[in-house]
Amino acid sequence: MRPDAAGDPEVRILVNTNVSMSRHKAAAQAVHAALAAFGIPHGRVVVLGGRPDEVAAMDVVVRDAGRTEVAPGTLTAGAALVRRAGPPPRDDGSGTDDGSHEVSSSR
Repeated sequence: MRPDAAGDPEVRILVNTNVSMSRHKAAAQAVHAALAAFGIPHGRVVVLGGRPDEVAAMDVVVRDAGRTEVAPGTLTAGAALVRRAGPPPRDDGSGTDDGSHEVSSSR
């Protein structure tokens, strides 16, 4: 993979630092922003920790480029669109988003 060149597009997500929220909630809100930015319909977003085998089994996985905190190729995250059969999984209660939010665009 080539290094990012000047002028290459990037996805930039800003999380409001004046709002007190857990890192899980901030991650969920960042996911809402990213999905909305590309017009991807979504509802509830749940951000949880997972074992490497669980992350690797997701529909989409992210392997880091290794330019900052972790080694190149490190499996860092995964995502899947799932149908819930019951209540959402809960971590410490702050990793789930109940969908009661509004996403708007300033464009």
